[in-house]
Amino acid sequence: MRPLLILVNGPCGVGKTTFAKELQQQIPHSLLIEGDELRRWFEEHPDDRPASAERLREVVIQIASAQINSSFAVIFDKTIAFDGVVEKICAEVGEDSVVELVLKIPESEIHRRIEARGGYGKSLSREKAQQFIDYFKDYVSDAKHSITVGATQVNPAEAVEQINDKMILT
Repeated sequence: MRPLLILVNGPCGVGKTTFAKELQQQIPHSLLIEGDELRRWFEEHPDDRPASAERLREVVIQIASAQINSSFAVIFDKTIAFDGVVEKICAEVGEDSVVELVLKIPESEIHRRIEARGGYGKSLSREKAQQFIDYFKDYVSDAKHSITVGATQVNPAEAVEQINDKMILT
């Protein structure tokens, strides 16, 4: 597989981190950037979400560019629910080096998963979770190479096959 950036995207509770960790096991020479870990770097401005998203995007681009130039695949799991962010990442890293993997599961399963890991609270309200769910219902990727998968129906090995097919055929 050629060096690339894989954006694992979808609403909260869809299984991005779990899927990304399993995906990393399938791709030799890959680096996993966990969005929740990076997000903690910017918690000093929780009310300024667009500015935090912009700073996060800049960090991801810097890390991804350095790793891609070193022939590594970079996997980044994070809900990217601000219009234009994926497009900016594609423009700065190179659209032929970016694959957006959008995970989808039934809404009821998302709420069940959120409840199972502690429920709604300060960092994620039910209303905010619903905003993300609604955003991704009709989501159309800005990435040239985009794959939408049912996270409970496609395993990471199958996703790697789809990524290889998409990157080779386009």
